[in-house]
Amino acid sequence: MASELTLFFSDETGLEQAIPVKTNPFTIGRQEGNELVVPDSSLSRRHALITFFRDVATITDCGSQNGTFLNGRQVSGNAELKNGDVITLGQNCRLRVQLTEIKHAAAPAPAPVKPTVAPKPEPASPSTPAPTTNNNSLQFSPMLMAIAATGAILLIAGVLIVVVVVRKPKPSVNSGEIVFTQNPATPAPTESGTSTPTTTTSTTGAGDQLETSLKQAIRSISNDSSYPFTPAVLEDIKRKTAQFATPTLANTLRTISSRGKEVADQIRGEGLKPALLFYLALAETNGGQSGDVLAIARQAVPSVQFLRAHFGSNFADQTLLVVAAYKIPGGSKKSHPLLPVLNKLVRNPQTDRNVWFLREKGALSDTSYDFVLRFLAYGAIAQNPRQFSLDAPALIY
Repeated sequence: MASELTLFFSDETGLEQAIPVKTNPFTIGRQEGNELVVPDSSLSRRHALITFFRDVATITDCGSQNGTFLNGRQVSGNAELKNGDVITLGQNCRLRVQLTEIKHAAAPAPAPVKPTVAPKPEPASPSTPAPTTNNNSLQFSPMLMAIAATGAILLIAGVLIVVVVVRKPKPSVNSGEIVFTQNPATPAPTESGTSTPTTTTSTTGAGDQLETSLKQAIRSISNDSSYPFTPAVLEDIKRKTAQFATPTLANTLRTISSRGKEVADQIRGEGLKPALLFYLALAETNGGQSGDVLAIARQAVPSVQFLRAHFGSNFADQTLLVVAAYKIPGGSKKSHPLLPVLNKLVRNPQTDRNVWFLREKGALSDTSYDFVLRFLAYGAIAQNPRQFSLDAPALIY
C-alpha cells in the first residue's frame, strides 16, 4: 500500500516542523538547492538523499564528512526507513520519520430499499341503485367521454414524439479514432479548414522525475544548480535511459558505490569532480559491459585535465564541451580541434558556446553528440537508480 513520508525537524528555536517529502529523490544538506536546507555547519553541502522505490523509502548518505545515522547506527550505502525511525545528520540535526499509509475511503453502501406492500383492496360496498337522471344527462355523458378519449390520445402522441426526438442516436465514434478534449483556452478549429490537435508536455510523472535526476547530475559535475533541456533532448535522453537500465548496470553501480571511494578521492585530489569521471567511464564502457569503470575513470583523469584547460569545467556548458571533446582525437597543449570551430561560429558566448548550438550548426559529429547524450543518461540513472527499476544505491560522490 502506498505511503506518505513526513519528516519532523526541530529548528534552532526548538520548534518542531512537519516537512512532507513530496519529491523523489529528496535531498538534504546545508547548501541552497536541496529540498531540505539545514543551516548547520556539521552537515555537508549535500548530506543525504531519500528515495522511493515501489513504495519503499530509503536513505543514502552522500559521502558526508560527519556521516548519516539511522536509530544510532551509521548508514553505509542505503537503509530502509520505517515509521518512527530517527535520522541523525552531522552532530545536531535529528529528523523523526512518520510513514502514513494512504487509505482510500470506501464508497458508502447504498441505503437498503424498504419493501413496499401493496395496499389491500377495500371490500366492495354493496351495490346501490343508480340515481334517477333525466334524459339530457344520459345523452351528454358519451360526448364527454369522447372528448376525454381524444385528449388522452393527443397527449400520448405528444409524449411519444418528444421521446423519439430526445433519444435520437448521436454520431458514434469509431473505436480506432482518437478523440481530443479541447482546452477552453485553446482556439477551436474553424470549419473552413482542418486543425491538428496539439499536445503539451506534462511536468509531472516520469518526465518530471527524469528532469529532477538530470538536475542532480548537473549539480554533481558543475557549479550550476539547474540546467535547461529542450523537449527533444529530454526525449533522446529518456530513450537512452530505457536502453541502459539493465541488471549489468545495477551491478556496476553497486561496485562503484562499494569500491569507488578511493578512486573518487584520487580524482578529487586532482581538482576534478568524481561524478564527471564516473559518468564518462560509464558512457565509455556501456555501463561496465566493456571495461572496468573504476579503471577507466582513473585513466581518463589526464585527458579530462587537458580538456578542462581549454574549455573549463566550472559550468555545465563547459563540462559538456569537455565530454564532447573527449571523443574528438587530436589536440595539443596549445589547442584542440574543437576550439577553431567555436571561434568561428560563436557570436554570443552566453548563448552559443555549448554542445547544443554546435550540433544545431552541424559542427558536432554524431559520435561526439551521442556520447554527450549517453553521458547524461548514465548520470541521470546513477543519481536515482530505483527510478529506473534498478536495485542499486544512488551514486553520490
